[in-house]
Amino acid sequence: PLSVPFVHNALPGSMTNSYVEWFSLPNLRLPGFGKVKRFDPVVFNFPNGDTILVDPVMAGHDYYARLREEAKMIAAGDKRMSENERFDKYINDREKYESLARKNFTEKKICTSCPGGSRKGLAIEGLRHRPVDKKENYIKRCIGLPGENLSIRDRQVYINDQPIENPKDMMWNYYVTVKSSAAQNRIAKELEVSKKDMEPAGTDSMNNVIFVAPFTEDQLEKLKKITDVVSIRVSNDSPVENNYLNFYPNSPLEPFRHWTVDNFGSIHIPAKGETIHLTPENIALYKRVIDVYEENDWTERDGKIFINNQEVATYTFRFDYYWMMGDNRNHSADSRFWGFVPETHIVGKAVFTWFSKSDIERTGESKVRWNRMFRLAD
Repeated sequence: PLSVPFVHNALPGSMTNSYVEWFSLPNLRLPGFGKVKRFDPVVFNFPNGDTILVDPVMAGHDYYARLREEAKMIAAGDKRMSENERFDKYINDREKYESLARKNFTEKKICTSCPGGSRKGLAIEGLRHRPVDKKENYIKRCIGLPGENLSIRDRQVYINDQPIENPKDMMWNYYVTVKSSAAQNRIAKELEVSKKDMEPAGTDSMNNVIFVAPFTEDQLEKLKKITDVVSIRVSNDSPVENNYLNFYPNSPLEPFRHWTVDNFGSIHIPAKGETIHLTPENIALYKRVIDVYEENDWTERDGKIFINNQEVATYTFRFDYYWMMGDNRNHSADSRFWGFVPETHIVGKAVFTWFSKSDIERTGESKVRWNRMFRLAD
């Protein structure tokens, strides 16, 4: 309750908290207007944002994903290892390497796996806890509602085994072959594609330039009419061996190790008042929900589960949960990577865009995008 007005969680230009931690009140939500519906663009507090790397570049990213990457780097050490060898060494002693990764963050205050290496471009100052209302604000589209079963098969989202309508401006990645780099730059400008999203993919036998980028259906139709475009093909989902810990529930158990961006689940979204029987498989899915989001004391001893010091075989959820996904399906850090969004983390529905500005890094120019301002969010 004691914080700098109109500033979310850090003072501008710094990593200093914009709020005091010595005084707080119990988490309380006032009645809202309406409920979250499917396809709503929702603003929410990032669920995995309870711990952050104290660094302006990395603070808004998933700390737990970074912890796994750092642990894999430590497992490799100074030896030249393939990605598979590094992963196997890490997964065989996961607790040890993740403990060493935390020491990097807290004691050495470095992040060797972060973009730019251990120090270049970074100012790691350790770890910090953030309360629910001061986690980073994310915005994604609500795809799954409490009590539903969700799966993704060949890119299509299914709810309770029925395909749902795809959002109007949903994007997929495509391999595009063009006659020159200049043609690629013109496409980026004409179709308003972020240059940061255009990934180089080499050249063909005729020295034509190949890149990978996301396009909506409308953009794709325009792309097909550009004379400098040689070919277009959709980017197929190609699972990377030993890449499964990137996807929720970040577990090596079956069937989770076969889940990918385009083929995921089935997964059940918890609903308030719903009771489940705890099994080794769904423990992986719901342990963080029960332990962190619903604030229970979870322990496991001798193959038995104790919640608040009581041995249990079932659990009844206290809150509703939601499944959020971005419209840019191949470039979205969403529920496929970090799981459910509790109702306690919902901030509200995005209504309209009040300001929009392009930047040099993404578009090659810096300017206010007037055509995007004061438009309703859909």
